[in-house]
Amino acid sequence: MKKLSLVVTVFIVTALLFFGIDRVSAQSWDSYSDLDHLNHCDSFRLHCTICMCGKGFTQGQNYKIIYWDGQGYKRVAEVQKATGPQGELSSEHTFGPLDVGGDWHCTVYPAEYDPSSYNPADTNIVADDTLYTGGYDFNVAAITVIAAIGVAGLCFGIYYWMRRRYRRVEVSRN
Repeated sequence: MKKLSLVVTVFIVTALLFFGIDRVSAQSWDSYSDLDHLNHCDSFRLHCTICMCGKGFTQGQNYKIIYWDGQGYKRVAEVQKATGPQGELSSEHTFGPLDVGGDWHCTVYPAEYDPSSYNPADTNIVADDTLYTGGYDFNVAAITVIAAIGVAGLCFGIYYWMRRRYRRVEVSRN
């Protein structure tokens, strides 16, 4: 009888420890294309908004969220508080004309830590988007300078051609 009560006690204590006490769990940190965090996305364009969201952070604690461009330069840094029953943390950024295309990272650090460049081996990283297997968190496609010059040149060429054609029609009418 003592063995049975000992086994039951061990089982109950194990179950309480496993289910009843909040376990330290790894934080999730992923990129989404919508504010509801329903559509996971790893490819964005300039003028689009990326929504980062994660769970498993310490509720009520502040964290520093930093967006790094493909060259490792810090583009955006903000401090957010983890909220909700699951320690939810979220951030969003709209890519503008000053942002560059390429492979980006978005990392979470303790609020008081301020790194100068991205380093995947930094021991202060609390969370990093690791769902993408391409060696970066997400990609931002940008219009290159050559493409922009090409589009501008094409527009000017069509304008010049239409202008000359209009002048020929006016000359032939007179």
